[in-house]
This record gives sequence, C-alpha cells and structure tokens, in this order.
Amino acid sequence: MKNFTGKVTDVDNNGNPIKKKSGGKNGKKSGFKKPTAAKKSSGKKPLKDIAVVMTKKPVRKIVEYYYFFNEEMDARKLQSAVGEKWFEKADIWPELNLMEVEMNFDSLIFQNAEECFIDPADQQWFEEQGIKTKYQISYDTGDIESVREVLHNIMNALGGRICSDTDDFEPSCTADTLDKLI
Repeated sequence: MKNFTGKVTDVDNNGNPIKKKSGGKNGKKSGFKKPTAAKKSSGKKPLKDIAVVMTKKPVRKIVEYYYFFNEEMDARKLQSAVGEKWFEKADIWPELNLMEVEMNFDSLIFQNAEECFIDPADQQWFEEQGIKTKYQISYDTGDIESVREVLHNIMNALGGRICSDTDDFEPSCTADTLDKLI
C-alpha cells in the first residue's frame, strides 16, 4: 500500500482511507459533482415570477340567450348549418335535441328550451309570433367572434332570431344584427 499524504475524509468498506477529490488539472474543478442532500421544505411556496403574477387573466363570463324558430328544428339541422369550418367541432345528442360547438374558452351550446316556458303568457306570445322551436344558447363572452360566425352561418341557412332572457324577449337580433350580441 502506498503512503497516503492527503486528507482523510472517509473510509471505504475495507477500512482504507478515501482521499478527498482534488480540484482537477490546474486547479479546475472536475466534472464530478457530489450529490446534493434533499432540502427541507419550509412549508412556504416560492414566489412566482413577477410578470406571471402581474398578468391579468381574462374574466370568464357565460351568457345565455334564446334562439327561436318559426318551424320545427332539431340538433341535426343545426349541425348541418354551422358551416364547414365548424362542422367537425359540433357534436350533437339527438335524443336530447342538443348541440355543442367547441370554441376556444368554452362551448357554444344549443339546448332544447321547451321546458323553460310553462307560463301561459309565454305560450300565448309564442303562438302569436308563430314560434315552433325554442333553444337556449350559452357561450363564454371570450368566444364572441367565433360565436357570431357560427350563429351567422346557422341564421343564414335556417333563419330564426336570437332573443334576450327578458319578459318581452327584447333586445333581439337576426343574422343582419348579430353585432349587437355580446
């Protein structure tokens, strides 16, 4: 065994001293790194980057309207009218008479609204207006441009009008006035 003149930091399984690793050639560190011990958590979360904290996320708001038709309508007819760009993103549930069009923030949903109107005054208004099919539509306001595009396609193909959830269903809009929709 050679004479060992370095500093003993530990011994191996046979009792032989293990010398301390040198800094490498010319005093530079070698590529060898000691494994670091796991740090104990202080229980506090690290601060996030200030730019991330200060970035304001868009406020999500779901709005609801009614879509009325003067003829019998179902989810299959709605899906056929969404337009080529949106057809693959439109799913229907025929048994529920429901259509969902996938958007960026949320979905544009067309849900059968027949059960929403049990008031005799509503029924009388529908009869006077010749309305045969009623849908409740809902969407995220962040998707308004895409929603307008889909509704424009449907309204150009099938007609109908979008009405507010108010006593007199006003304000309302048609395909030509969809820019009123928020």
